Amino acid sequence: MNVEIASCNIKLARGIKRFINTCIDSILKDDIFNFLPQSSKLSIVIVDNKKIKELNKIFRNINKSTNVLSFVLDDQTPYYYVWGEIIISYDKAALEARVENISIKERLAKLLIHSLLHLANFDHKNDKEEKKMKLYELKLLQKLKETVI
Repeated sequence: MNVEIASCNIKLARGIKRFINTCIDSILKDDIFNFLPQSSKLSIVIVDNKKIKELNKIFRNINKSTNVLSFVLDDQTPYYYVWGEIIISYDKAALEARVENISIKERLAKLLIHSLLHLANFDHKNDKEEKKMKLYELKLLQKLKETVI
């Protein structure tokens, strides 16, 4: 998988892009992501609260900041597959990490897992879906804690 990581309106802490790449590599080794072609592409953009609030208003008609947005992109040809885009508010993630008393890396890992599961058609619109998604989130987070975090 080709992963492109960019930042917008924010200066990232040293090594964060490398950490995100390592997390993505580890997470995508799980069997639930076997459907992805080798040539898949994923975009991850790290933004500030102002930008994510703007994007949340445009795409979800919710006029407040959020921690992460995930978009499945379906431009597909035999040799090119853009799987999706994940947009993370670093400001919101840092605040949530302080509140949860965890590292920013662990919080980012949780947001990446959550977003990747959304891109793989997991959701939490009802109790059954939410339970299934939470189980995968915990499984993948444990794997990252053993290898990356």
